Amino acid sequence: LILTALPVSFQQVFYEHIVSVLDSEALHGLHATINAVALILTALPVSFQQVFYEHIVSVLDSEALHGDPSVCFGNLESECFLLTENQLLTNLALGHAYLQHCSTISLAALPEFVRDQLAPKLVTEAQLIFVLRLVVPILQRFYDAKERSKQIQDLAVDVYKMTVKVNERVGVLKYEDSICDLLYHMKYMYVGDFVKNEAEQAIQRLSPSMRDKLKYISHTQVSSTTTTSSEHSPQKNSFLSTSSLF
Repeated sequence: LILTALPVSFQQVFYEHIVSVLDSEALHGLHATINAVALILTALPVSFQQVFYEHIVSVLDSEALHGDPSVCFGNLESECFLLTENQLLTNLALGHAYLQHCSTISLAALPEFVRDQLAPKLVTEAQLIFVLRLVVPILQRFYDAKERSKQIQDLAVDVYKMTVKVNERVGVLKYEDSICDLLYHMKYMYVGDFVKNEAEQAIQRLSPSMRDKLKYISHTQVSSTTTTSSEHSPQKNSFLSTSSLF
């Protein structure tokens, strides 16, 4: 009732809280502040929680994620100690806090959100790394709820699709080793061979260097010589064809 009586929208109230979290004066108690904002948000009706997803979309559109992908790396505690105000890391921590504290009903919206709102926007390596760092750690929550294995599989397939999309657009990825590490972690910790076919189809569309690094996921040996053109051309009936990616 208080929220509905406010003279401004709830979205504006939430963004003001985000600004306060990102304020350098709050950095000394940043973890507590982030958790407080996340807990307040999760205590609200589900319709109000939609503002979290809107905020993540705005972060994905930010100028910082259209530059060097190195901005997505770093340690939040170190950034706080140095008072560098890395807003991407703070928003990442806020995302993890919300997704760890929210109800299973709210969490169930994540796969659809990734597929419909985040994946179509990815054009840079920095955006891809930000989304992977947001999504992959949260797979543990889905994994703990055994009945939600289908949602893990859906997210895993979308992760492969997003990686293919950005790799095809950008070419050689600057941090492909880190991205491959996340993909291996996702497979061996949460997914296993449940999406083996989808993973193999996706990996065959990646750059040669990434295919070589992911050969233990796809179980396909990459020849050091030039592959045939048929191996490079997308399969017309594949669900990973360009027309059906997003």
